[in-house]
Amino acid sequence: LSQLLELSAEETEKAVSDMVVAGSLWCRIDRLEGTATFQQAQDPTEMLNDWSGNIAELLVKVEKTCHLIHKEKMIQGAEK
Repeated sequence: LSQLLELSAEETEKAVSDMVVAGSLWCRIDRLEGTATFQQAQDPTEMLNDWSGNIAELLVKVEKTCHLIHKEKMIQGAEK
């Protein structure tokens, strides 16, 4: 992040810390590893619910795609 902002590590940490205190963003800084995590850890139940919703959405899209492919094959078959 320091490289992207072209700031020193200390200046970047100060800027991020100020934004966290102001409530602008969520961040966890690990000074020992020199990393920052900007995504808050989810509760396992919430994570599974999100995953389940994403899978359901994907399945709906796959089903719609299969339907459109089948429809297109029927149209092409009728034209021959």
